[in-house]
Amino acid sequence: MPDQDPPEIFGMHSNADIAYQRNLSDLYCTIILITQSEDSGDDEGGSDTDKIVSDIITNFLGTLPELLLRSVASKSVKERNSDGMISIYTTFL
Repeated sequence: MPDQDPPEIFGMHSNADIAYQRNLSDLYCTIILITQSEDSGDDEGGSDTDKIVSDIITNFLGTLPELLLRSVASKSVKERNSDGMISIYTTFL
């Protein structure tokens, strides 16, 4: 099974995948350029790069949601809302 679904199953044109791949490539190139040391010729090297990478990782980790515990989730996903509907997350849990 592929890691990513083709855009056609979502009713999108195949060019949407090209645009996605281009944006992803731009992101990767930007990350590589940002993390390169400005003074790569020095023997010290890496301290600025290490700080940049550390800041990026810290920022990324700050955006992650809390872990979902199955014991807590299994109780809460079965609860019904005011309309009597079960949460959409029940499908995935």
